[in-house]
Formats: sequence, structure tokens, C-alpha cells
Amino acid sequence: MGGQIFHNLSIFMIIAPMAFALEFKNLIKSSVFESLSVAVTVLHVFMFWLIYAGFIPQEINGLIQRLWAIPTMGWFGIAAYKLACCQFSANKKINKDT
Repeated sequence: MGGQIFHNLSIFMIIAPMAFALEFKNLIKSSVFESLSVAVTVLHVFMFWLIYAGFIPQEINGLIQRLWAIPTMGWFGIAAYKLACCQFSANKKINKDT
């Protein structure tokens, strides 16, 4: 059961950046953010391939996964920041109009 949860999480980590960039494209309006989202998605696919194909030696597998977590978790922080900025500017605009 535990393995299934991590497998589903892995799929989510691949889909989330691309889906977020597409879903909020009209709100965030940043080609840099879109490029970053695509890069993180491609990085996930590439890293899963490297791990499951056995190209990463077992001795450094943990280190590689921790290094891989930096752009992964960083992307979630950047996405939250971008969305919060857009939400704040939308609320500011609404308050100016009233």
C-alpha cells in the first residue's frame, strides 16, 4: 500500500507543474514561469527514468534525490508566490474600483 501512495505522488509531481502553468496561464502571464514549469516537469520525467532504469548508482541515490528535491520544492514555493501576488493585485484592483 505504501508503494502505491508514493507512485501516485510521483505522478502528481510530474503533472502538477504543467497543469498549474496551463490552468493559471491567463492569471500569472509569465513566460519565465511557464518555462520553469515545463523544465521542472521534464526534470521529473528524466529523473524518474534515470532512477527506474538503474542509471544512478545506489551509493549516491539518496544524494541525487535530495538535490532533485530542491527544484521540486522550490517550484511549489515559486508557484505559491506567483499566485499570491496575482491574487493580491486582483484584490487591490477591485478595491480601487469601488
